[in-house]
Amino acid sequence: MNAIRDYFWPQEPDKKLVVLKRFNGAMTPALQTKYGVSSGDLDYLTKSEKVLTYLIDVMQVAVNWSESVTQRRDSIFSLPVDTVLDMPVGPILPALPKDGLADITTYACGLNEVMARVASEIKGKPDYDVADGDLLGIEGALIPPPEAATTKPVLKSKIVTGGCPELGVKMSPFKSWELWADFGSGTFALYQVALKSKLLCEHALPPAGQSAVWRFKAIYRDGNSQFGQFSDVITVLVAGG
Repeated sequence: MNAIRDYFWPQEPDKKLVVLKRFNGAMTPALQTKYGVSSGDLDYLTKSEKVLTYLIDVMQVAVNWSESVTQRRDSIFSLPVDTVLDMPVGPILPALPKDGLADITTYACGLNEVMARVASEIKGKPDYDVADGDLLGIEGALIPPPEAATTKPVLKSKIVTGGCPELGVKMSPFKSWELWADFGSGTFALYQVALKSKLLCEHALPPAGQSAVWRFKAIYRDGNSQFGQFSDVITVLVAGG
């Protein structure tokens, strides 16, 4: 199984800012022309970098101010009698970012969507070069491929409406998995190849008033072949309706 790329756009705002700065800094006129990136999108992403930088700085000021207020609050209990405390004043915020000569006082939200769309449009060009994507920061880090000797799914189950068990595994980075079942014969057999993380087992339930113990195990697939090890066997108690 080959290595795959992680998604380039992280969850944390400070890490998003790193990607944004890298993209804006590396986007030359030549790359803009090559990939047909609009001036409107570049202006928006440049403004977004300024606004996000400002807001992160403001949050740090707010954290520092909050800590100083907390210290003053605690001091009224811990300092000696008649110690004089100054009341806190509001935090001093950084200067507003500039768009040209004008202060940026409003911002149109949607950075996640715009960044994802622009990156997708660039990668969708017939002459897209992964080296350009690395330069722009829109290629995620390489995730090493899983090792067959240590890879096995964690199979989970629950009984859903109607009494049938629903089985599931975590899919990524695999596209399919096999569910093997033993419905009381003592022997496992392939029940179904699943293309989604959850699979409803619709094997016939026991007659009304009776119960049975079914056993299940799972294994990932890479293409048309099994990959890795079978999961631990789980048992599910089912009852007739």
